[in-house]
Amino acid sequence: EDLQSGFNFSVAPNPVKDKVVVHVSSDKTVTAHYSVMDITGRVWKEEDVLVGQERSFSVDAMNLPKGIYILSLQSAGIKKQQRFIVD
Repeated sequence: EDLQSGFNFSVAPNPVKDKVVVHVSSDKTVTAHYSVMDITGRVWKEEDVLVGQERSFSVDAMNLPKGIYILSLQSAGIKKQQRFIVD
């Protein structure tokens, strides 16, 4: 099964210093793929995670240089993005 087009996610805190918490809200629990890219498109992290039904996961940001990043979350052709700042 895949995420419904109505799934939502948020990242906090923003700006972040050590880790960003990604909170996903969806009707279904599925495996999705996330990636963290800088504004030049360089991928710094990526992983498959179990998401949905009010689940959260965290992403270590301690080794990311200061700057603006985009967290992309996708499953079965549905892709959503959120920006965050590493301070």
